[in-house]
Amino acid sequence: MNKILIVKADGTQEPIELERQPTLKELQEWVGGYVEKVRVWPSFGKEMYANEDGRMKRLPMNAEASVMSGQPIVGNAVVLENFELE
Repeated sequence: MNKILIVKADGTQEPIELERQPTLKELQEWVGGYVEKVRVWPSFGKEMYANEDGRMKRLPMNAEASVMSGQPIVGNAVVLENFELE
């Protein structure tokens, strides 16, 4: 089972479990635009995606995602965990 955590800029989280990989369209919907892969520390099987144009769009700071990545993240972020790439 693939675990997905949507870390929202308002401080809330939405866990999702999928039997498959999320589609690019789903990732874009969750972050509200184009996606960019962001480093997560420690990574241990995790990947994070955020809105590529978030700073230009002046999206709100996402404190929790920023701590997870060690860099400023704005808008919603998506953390993929235990992913089995095909």
